[in-house]
Amino acid sequence: NNNSSSSSSNSNNKQGGAAHPACGAASAWGVGAEEGGCAPGAPEFSDMGTHSGLFSSTWTRMEAAEDANAVLRIACENLDVLDAYETSAALYLAVKHVCGSSKATLQLAASPGFACIMGRLRSQLRDLQWPRSLAQVLWAMGKMEIQGPDAEAAILHAAEALPPLLHRFSSQEL
Repeated sequence: NNNSSSSSSNSNNKQGGAAHPACGAASAWGVGAEEGGCAPGAPEFSDMGTHSGLFSSTWTRMEAAEDANAVLRIACENLDVLDAYETSAALYLAVKHVCGSSKATLQLAASPGFACIMGRLRSQLRDLQWPRSLAQVLWAMGKMEIQGPDAEAAILHAAEALPPLLHRFSSQEL
């Protein structure tokens, strides 16, 4: 489970700037500079009825945010109360805002707020059991070509968690 060589062998990691004030994390994500827009099959954000926090004020504010930085700012300001569902939503919504722009993708990946969200997501992986949320996390990480220990942990969690959940997935989520 613990493979320390994967993070040291990643030559694409970008080191971010200053630490985020809410959690002290600095961004260090390996991100590709993919061109093109969001895939038409990008998972939509909706697990209606499966999560009581779906309509929390934090979630509502993140969904209404005007750009990726606003999503991350809202999420990081509320980091201590975000559950796994809302943390995955923050990642998804932020990435959805930058789809199609290599420059914006790289800026997002280098931001301390992105590091906070990825760190929080990693700490909550065992609680991430909703098919749509797992699909969105994998989609967001794929769109940004994220590499590194947090991405590796999320992928390994999905590989373990998804098989027993497959019967709960819609055709779009698959």
